Amino acid sequence: MIKSITVLILLTLGHLTFGQELILPPVSMEKDDVKIALMNKFIEVSNYEKSLKKYVSEYLWLHSEELKLTDVQEEQIKKIFDYKTIAQYFTYSSLKRVENDKISKLNDFYTAIDGSLDKEHSIFISNYYYCKLLNDNILMYVKHTKKKNK
Repeated sequence: MIKSITVLILLTLGHLTFGQELILPPVSMEKDDVKIALMNKFIEVSNYEKSLKKYVSEYLWLHSEELKLTDVQEEQIKKIFDYKTIAQYFTYSSLKRVENDKISKLNDFYTAIDGSLDKEHSIFISNYYYCKLLNDNILMYVKHTKKKNK
């Protein structure tokens, strides 16, 4: 019980004090409120943030030995990682040149399949650039969390 409370306090404090900025180049895109709304809906109906959470968890698990993280640090990273900003960045970057009616059809497709391409509700993160960018951001959170917990 005390361990659970301690972990909860550490995660809360870590979330409040974590002032790390993501490593993302700017997205140049025309101001189009309709397109932005469609892209935000895509993030929602495709379970994009849920997919990113799974990716981060798997990344930390696969690299646990080399990262040398404690369970508390791993949970802290998962809790404070900025999934929303990453999902928006990847979506805006990927769909900024796609016509609005096609984004709308993509949203209809994901809505029709309840947001899941597979049993784990994932969306493809297939572009190497995005995977590398995501991995770099995960490692930035790892480095910062380890520094904070020294």
